[in-house]
Amino acid sequence: MEEAIAAPTAPDPEMALVAALRHEVETLRIERERLQVQVATQAENVRNCRRDLRLQHIEMRHVVERLQTLAMTDEVTGLYNRRAFREQLVQQVARSRRTQAPLALLILDLDNYKQVNDIHGHPAGDAILRLVADSLKEKVRAAGFLARYGGDEFVLLLPDTDTDGCLILAERLRDAIETTNYQGLCLTISIGAAQYLPEMQDEVELIAAADRALYTAKATGRNRIIVSDETLGEDDPMLAAPVTLESVIEKEQERALADLAALCALPSVSAKGESLEPCAEMVAALMWDEGLVPRIIPVPGGPPVVFGEAVADDPHAPTVLFYNHYDVQPAEPLELWESPPFELTIRDGKAFARGVADDKGHIISRLLALRAIRAINGGKYPFHIKFLVEGEEEVGSPHLGAWIEQNVDMLKADFCIWEEGGTDNDGNPFLYCGMRGIAYFELTVKTIAYDAHSGSRGSLLPNAAWRLVWALASLKDMNERILLPDHYASARLASLRDLELLAALPNEDAYLREQFGLPEGGFLGGVQTQGTELQRRAVFEPTLTICGLDSGWQGAGAKTVLPAEAKAKMDFRLVPDQDPDTVHASLRKHLDAQGFSDIEIQYLGGQRPARVDPDHPLVQLAAQTAETVYGKSARITPLIGGSGPMWWFSGYLGLPVTSPGIEYPGVRVHAPNENIRLTDFTLGTLHLAHLLSRIEEARTG
Repeated sequence: MEEAIAAPTAPDPEMALVAALRHEVETLRIERERLQVQVATQAENVRNCRRDLRLQHIEMRHVVERLQTLAMTDEVTGLYNRRAFREQLVQQVARSRRTQAPLALLILDLDNYKQVNDIHGHPAGDAILRLVADSLKEKVRAAGFLARYGGDEFVLLLPDTDTDGCLILAERLRDAIETTNYQGLCLTISIGAAQYLPEMQDEVELIAAADRALYTAKATGRNRIIVSDETLGEDDPMLAAPVTLESVIEKEQERALADLAALCALPSVSAKGESLEPCAEMVAALMWDEGLVPRIIPVPGGPPVVFGEAVADDPHAPTVLFYNHYDVQPAEPLELWESPPFELTIRDGKAFARGVADDKGHIISRLLALRAIRAINGGKYPFHIKFLVEGEEEVGSPHLGAWIEQNVDMLKADFCIWEEGGTDNDGNPFLYCGMRGIAYFELTVKTIAYDAHSGSRGSLLPNAAWRLVWALASLKDMNERILLPDHYASARLASLRDLELLAALPNEDAYLREQFGLPEGGFLGGVQTQGTELQRRAVFEPTLTICGLDSGWQGAGAKTVLPAEAKAKMDFRLVPDQDPDTVHASLRKHLDAQGFSDIEIQYLGGQRPARVDPDHPLVQLAAQTAETVYGKSARITPLIGGSGPMWWFSGYLGLPVTSPGIEYPGVRVHAPNENIRLTDFTLGTLHLAHLLSRIEEARTG
């Protein structure tokens, strides 16, 4: 049976209204909460915006303050900059004018800074500026207003400070920098000081006065303090005198001799390998004092080379290359010295020490001449400088040639100033235009295992001494003719110009005979060796000299011994176009051909002969300036009998070379009591200074 379906009930109007009202209320509640959240969010946003604006305002204020600070601060050193100094200077000058309070100004210039920048680069230059700034800040503290004025210049404004107080502080600052160094480079500053005076129109005059004083400080040697003439007055004894080459050399000679004493105290004997590195370091320090930037360059197998450079403002200025050496000969025999060989002693107008002439005295003389050149040129060099000082010239410069070959670009120059020079017996300056070459050998022969009894074995065993004597006798005949094959084939004869120059030299025949105790006709070559022929033979004749023999018993008394070994040292002096390497090969060939293949040859070193055109403008300028200084004409010799590495400069590098110097005939180079006359030191230094002051005239193109 099917279930009945109930009819639908009609909706209750009241309930529907209630439901609608409830829905509306809920909707309003949700909307209210939404609006509350929105209002709260907007309020938070407003608060955040206000906070951000406050932070931005604070940050902007800090930015403005930082910008103001940066605008007044030097970014390299952290000191005040030029702008800040100018503002402070205007204020302090106005205050001083108003209150009559003293006001001082120091301008400080870092010596040799340009050379450091040019050679070591700007990062090193900036590091040095920071180091100097820190040292100055530490000393100045609150005493004044310190700023970097620009480049390598600093300024210090000192309110309420008179001249005396200003100088006391200036000396503290100078001393502080002098005791500061950067990676082994010693630093110094020059300081110009000025006092603000009522008659000065404005602050510009105060700066100009201090700047003029600084210029004088740089020109008179650097590392010093000069007070402006406006501050001192015309008659003040502190006012710097006019600067001339003569005045600088006269004023600085005592300091130069003190430097020479310190250098000679180092026994830098290359033959013994003694004190070479310390001597190289001292030479580098001396170069730095004269505005050169030095480098101590290791040389494989030998002592270091010291190489200093200075760069002129004019890139087209000439370049002058100096060659010297810091090594010396052994001082032995010590008992023949009248004063300690490595202690500079001055007596009777002479300075005595090993190396005082050869070559440490010349190093100091060159540096003093450069000091004078810089002084008369406002503290700057008018030409580029390259200064090479080696440490093994006295043993034949065995490593210098290879070093030059590897550093040709570094050594490019227009002129070369050679290591030595001086005057002759008449007091005339001499200039030499070449050097003989040299090939130095040690011959050794060993015939038996050990020395034997000359009686029981003398008729049985070969004698090493006789063996060596026979070999030596095969090298040269009784007429002094060297018997090596083709030895004279490449030897260049003296030219007519050479003979003309030799003929103009003073006659030394009598002097040499007296010195060496020879009768007339006692020179090699007999009576023909006199006058110009003596001069020619002395330099244009190849030689072979036995320098030493060693074999058997050399002590006092008798010892009947048959020597097992014998040695001889000998040198060949070579004339232009002969080659020491060719001589070496020829010596071996000759000994072998004569049956002496058992004789050992040790090549101890050699140098090629060197020539310079005696009519080159550099040589002629050196002669002119020599006459200006000495009041006597210069004597030019085409060649000297000694040897050295000049060919590497005149031949390999192709440079004109000249040789002003401080020696005289009694200098006793290589002997006990080596010495120089102090007057020669002064005149030789002045000659070089005058030559350098006119070096532009020596250019040929």
